[in-house]
Amino acid sequence: MSLVLVDGSMIRSFVQQDVFTWRVNDMFDSLDKNSNKFLTKAEIRPAIEKLNLLDMQMGEPVKLPDDELNAFYDEIFAKFDIDANGVVDRDEFCESIKNILLAIADGLGSSPLLMLVDEDSLINQAAKSVRLTRTLSRYAPKSSPSPLPSPIGTKRDTDPFATTASPLMSPVGSDPNHN
Repeated sequence: MSLVLVDGSMIRSFVQQDVFTWRVNDMFDSLDKNSNKFLTKAEIRPAIEKLNLLDMQMGEPVKLPDDELNAFYDEIFAKFDIDANGVVDRDEFCESIKNILLAIADGLGSSPLLMLVDEDSLINQAAKSVRLTRTLSRYAPKSSPSPLPSPIGTKRDTDPFATTASPLMSPVGSDPNHN
């Protein structure tokens, strides 16, 4: 488990990155037990169960009768099965996961929330990915002017006898008072 600080913008940024697509494809492949490129109800149910979507009471999921529990998971599966053909393909799975994360992002808005998440969860990956992106952007070359003046293209490059504010920077012989 990891404790992460996350807000809606971090999740929105994450679902636009290639790493999101790679992770979701890996999830799909791990669920596709028979490698037929489709997920059935039986293949996807363990992943849905892992999400702990059931109401909790004292830290434990509320026990539902089997018929209600099956109806609950059937309803969730139907949301993933966008074209209602009885199986979930890779595109449907990716789109559904993206929609779930965007709904979480909408719920969070711009208010950061400290969350305890599984190490391999997409929310943990979102927090890590955005944190890495922000860290790398600190070290990326900036297009804005540097706070230190660049000697390239300045008068000193074109005129070796240009005067400067510092006597240490003045070329030899450029001071008319000094012989």
